[in-house]
Amino acid sequence: MQIGNRYSKGIAAVEMTLVLPVLLFIFIAITDAGRMMYASITNSSAARNAAGYGAQSSAHAVDSNGIETIALGDAVNLEIDANNTSHVDVTSRRFCRCPGSSTEVSCTANACPTTTQIYVEVTTTRDFRTIIDYPGIPDQVALTDTAEMRVQ
Repeated sequence: MQIGNRYSKGIAAVEMTLVLPVLLFIFIAITDAGRMMYASITNSSAARNAAGYGAQSSAHAVDSNGIETIALGDAVNLEIDANNTSHVDVTSRRFCRCPGSSTEVSCTANACPTTTQIYVEVTTTRDFRTIIDYPGIPDQVALTDTAEMRVQ
């Protein structure tokens, strides 16, 4: 005669009912964290590679279409959805500095005593939305990365 097994099926069902929602929540939260890291890394890589393209020459530094093409090509795996009409939003600019200074100067005038160093800066932005709304945590985050390189 088996004593105690009569209630074990009911106890297992109650335990699963209590534990399953918690496990599903943890799984979705980990998935969201992974998605956010992937989008952030891809966004950063797109900015870096586009700045690398712009830093190849003075002509590339002002080629905003070429810089945007490189960034979009690098971020092609990011989804286009209702919140994002493009893989990433790209802005770029060229600016100049004197050697050893962090202050920007005019690129057209002889503002430096020696040579003027030309830089290119690329900023990529991507909106990220979580799968579900978490209490106390925003469901949408703007991922922004900026890369700056000196033109060769």
